[in-house]
Amino acid sequence: MKKILLIGTGGTIAGKGSEGKSSNYCSGTLSVKDIISAVKGLDKVAHFDFVQASNIDSCNMTKEIVYNIAYLIEETEKDYDGFVITHGTDTMEETAFLLNLTLKTEKPVVLTGSMRPATATSPDGPMNLYEASVLAASDRAYGKGVLVSFAEIISSARDVQKVSTFRTNAFNQRDLGETGALIHIGIHPIGNPVHFGNLFYNRKSDARIAAFLPIRFYPVIFGPDMDTNLLEYAIKNYKGVVIAGAGNGGYNDNWVDTVANTTIPIIRCSRIANGIISYDSRMDRNYNIICGSFPPQKSRLLLQLALSHSDDTSYIKEVFSKY
Repeated sequence: MKKILLIGTGGTIAGKGSEGKSSNYCSGTLSVKDIISAVKGLDKVAHFDFVQASNIDSCNMTKEIVYNIAYLIEETEKDYDGFVITHGTDTMEETAFLLNLTLKTEKPVVLTGSMRPATATSPDGPMNLYEASVLAASDRAYGKGVLVSFAEIISSARDVQKVSTFRTNAFNQRDLGETGALIHIGIHPIGNPVHFGNLFYNRKSDARIAAFLPIRFYPVIFGPDMDTNLLEYAIKNYKGVVIAGAGNGGYNDNWVDTVANTTIPIIRCSRIANGIISYDSRMDRNYNIICGSFPPQKSRLLLQLALSHSDDTSYIKEVFSKY
């Protein structure tokens, strides 16, 4: 039987509220031991050990906690066949993405959570945790990078995004489809998601981690008739700026001129959930970099990691175009 390490971080799956209600609850209340005890039949999937890495609302997640989880996985990799991380849904995609950028292991690493607290009439956490465990124990998940298992859908860390504030099937890969599915607890084809592996592989002794953690960014959302004051402030005070533009990442002429005169990387994204940002000669001058298919929240993380390696604009452009 496979051996899985279950790592708890909190979130709705560990939340409690008024009996039967699905809203107005407190995240990160139950321990990971409590969560696993509520899942029937899990003992037939694998042998489990568990660690409580944190017990918080995922909006309080930090890069330090994520890195500590990465270190934990690397240090215990030889002892386990796979890893499951329970996590709040609000920032699950960022944690999965950051782990996928920095973890070296080829063993399955699967994130899951829930949209309803444990005290709801019909909580979705137990089934999601069961399916994630089946996936983490499967040889088919080996070498696929970090995955998210949620409501029978398997998504890659690169492309997964939360797309609903209330539905139990709250995650997908937007226009890019899905990586695989768990149907009747059978794993249907897992594609070949991008596994960054050693792209930004770091250990505790690597000085680049110390350089990465304090790097600060200012995300700016564009809207019609907005002046450039916030944009100019961000450019002056931060090492990089991520702009969520309209449509194909567009903004007005004043913003275009402001960005064209910068000497720091500006990542051009979109406030639209679906689609891919394409090159635009009007906007993409000098230090402007298009995000491709990455949403603003993932572009921020990728830019931070890239800058911890090099501040050369050509290198950063290569990172975004390649991955």
